[in-house]
Amino acid sequence: MAQPETSSSAGVDRLSTLTPELLHDIFSLAHKTEKPAAPLSRSLRPFCDAVKFCEVVARGGRRIHSLLESVTARPELGSLVHKIDLVDHDRFTQLGMADVQALFASFPDVRELSITAGDPSWLEVILPTRDGAQTALQESAKAFSVVGSKSHGGGYDSNVLATLKRLPNLNEILLDFPDGTSNQADPGMAKFSLPAIEHLHLASGATCDFSPALAGVKSREGVKQVWLEGYPPLGWRFPKELAAFSALETLSLKGSFGGITLEAYGRLQGVSITTLKVNMGCDISAEALNALLGPQALHGVIVKGSTVVAREIELVHRDLKEVIYRMMEEEEEQEEEQEEQEEAAAVEEIGGNLGVRLGAPWDIRLRRSSDYPDDEDEDGD
Repeated sequence: MAQPETSSSAGVDRLSTLTPELLHDIFSLAHKTEKPAAPLSRSLRPFCDAVKFCEVVARGGRRIHSLLESVTARPELGSLVHKIDLVDHDRFTQLGMADVQALFASFPDVRELSITAGDPSWLEVILPTRDGAQTALQESAKAFSVVGSKSHGGGYDSNVLATLKRLPNLNEILLDFPDGTSNQADPGMAKFSLPAIEHLHLASGATCDFSPALAGVKSREGVKQVWLEGYPPLGWRFPKELAAFSALETLSLKGSFGGITLEAYGRLQGVSITTLKVNMGCDISAEALNALLGPQALHGVIVKGSTVVAREIELVHRDLKEVIYRMMEEEEEQEEEQEEQEEAAAVEEIGGNLGVRLGAPWDIRLRRSSDYPDDEDEDGD
């Protein structure tokens, strides 16, 4: 039989008696299923806000403006943000450099930061080319991704990469922007180091000159994974700097590496990788893999295809062509399966109108929980 409510228990918010850890778990689970409109009491608001603003996505200029206004009005919210994705391709609503500086200054404890921008001013604030200029990124940053749709004047040169020196906790970098005016190795690279890098993702469309960025990593014994993305020109070779990464475990390739000579792959025979990842759409032949893996293949090097989700394939020389063919078949099968799923979803969505197909699936990296929903018409649709 239920006990009658006593005067001492009447009106008591029982959630307030739980531990902070348990309260955080409760609000985390609630936020995944249905965003709470408000906490039960003022004392619980910090727990709700901590979950609500831990990861933020702002896509489009107006949403980024709204985000800036929110953290300006309530500075305490900015300190709760640990992961943020910003996407701004709208030339009519982009922030000025002063606003961009103010925006990043509002997130003192951000740990993962992803930026996709069309305005070069964004890149100038993050990776400044001016002598003595400081990056707007916070020292708390551990993972940093920047994708620019326009050229950045500094390219991968030392002035740009030196701005990352003041980020002592940074261990993962993705740099992807069209070739700038300075993509050649710079003697000044020796003046700084990126001490804590473990994962390095470099993308460069045409020249694929990654040497300056690789030369800037001085703690090479700590780097576990290098991802190279691009479309190398004729005569291109893998950067000689890769041979200095003694602890490198995984080399990932994305783009078109089928047009370069077999000799280009021979430069990597001294790199002691244990895993080679060939991403979807990457053009690489069995002969090139043979030259790339070299004598190591006799001992077994794991090769992961982008669509080989549930298993790993160990390659030896005699199996190369067969494995490449099998990986291509699996990739085609998965693409067909994805198309069928999209068609089925489209039929369900439009009530049986088979003449309409859904577009490509959303990039899940940019669809995390956020109070800043997509701006439907900001891309000109």
